[in-house]
Amino acid sequence: MLTQCPHCRTLYRVSRSQLNAAQGIVRCSGCRRVFNALENLTSESSSNAAPDAEPAPGTPSRSGKFVRTLAWAFTGFLLLALLAAQVLWVERDLFAQNPQLRPWMERFCNYLDCQLEPLRNLQSMAVVDSDLRTTPTGHHFLLNISLRNDADFPQPPPAIQVQLLNARDEAIGQRTFAPEEYLAYSGAIDRLLPGQLLQAVLELAASAQDEVQGYKIEIR
Repeated sequence: MLTQCPHCRTLYRVSRSQLNAAQGIVRCSGCRRVFNALENLTSESSSNAAPDAEPAPGTPSRSGKFVRTLAWAFTGFLLLALLAAQVLWVERDLFAQNPQLRPWMERFCNYLDCQLEPLRNLQSMAVVDSDLRTTPTGHHFLLNISLRNDADFPQPPPAIQVQLLNARDEAIGQRTFAPEEYLAYSGAIDRLLPGQLLQAVLELAASAQDEVQGYKIEIR
């Protein structure tokens, strides 16, 4: 095949392998300018043709371009994997609260030697019984409460928020009890097994005791 330099009109013999190696980009040995041999193929006589044109230096070959594309793709994959690992590390306790993801997060933490928060489902903590009474001195209220873990897995005792209400269902007293506060009376328990009951006694005060007509319990 013949190609012609569009700058100095010199003819060159080119082979298919030369064109493929540099995507058709060659340098004219006469004027030293770069041109696209594929775009300047000619059918003129080869009697005046110069020796083979030389590929332009720095022109990427198809194989080189593929290698660079593959390298960029691999680098992008590594960056995404690193970002995913960072998200898993920062939000590991959040992901671990999903029962389907929990086994994977446990493997993740076993590999990285980290700790996960216990699995919790507050909706499965049921208040099965409660009773509000005044103390013998009449200055405070005692709330006897029975909690049951209805989940199919052990979970730690929750925090309990209690509101004392007047006749208009307005809160006139409120307190949130951390597990260590009410477990001081019930005994040390770090996990409630499935179906296990927990008895707790909570002491509260109201700004206007004579107005207390009811109460509201919220598991937190």
